[in-house]
Amino acid sequence: MGKFRRESSLSLDDIESPLTTQQEGLERAMHQRDACILSAVANALTYERGYHSPEFQEAVEDWLSLDSQEIRHPDLIQMAAPIIDGIKVQAYESYIAEASDRIEHEGGKNRAFAINMAAWIERQTKKLSKKFPEPISK
Repeated sequence: MGKFRRESSLSLDDIESPLTTQQEGLERAMHQRDACILSAVANALTYERGYHSPEFQEAVEDWLSLDSQEIRHPDLIQMAAPIIDGIKVQAYESYIAEASDRIEHEGGKNRAFAINMAAWIERQTKKLSKKFPEPISK
């Protein structure tokens, strides 16, 4: 019986290449997952109650469960910007609606108006802090 000597034609690059490809594939899959869930957050913001809707809260909870709040990828940053702006716009519109109602009720901008608006802002802040104890993004 003769001894067979088997020469390997594999190099370290041949072994690392599939690992790199797998790592890149995993990163792409995770990026796509993050983009889909962030898209769900953006979509839920368009519901009638906006950031007060249960759909928005559920989408944010899904996002937070990913532990991906640090948005680094340019695509995700681009997707997050309109969400943040939309929340600001809705909060502003909510404030204006409340202030308009208070002005009608109080008869103008006076001390009672200022006190009531400050109390309203504090209540809204506490409500949102309770709903969303963690920041949506960092």
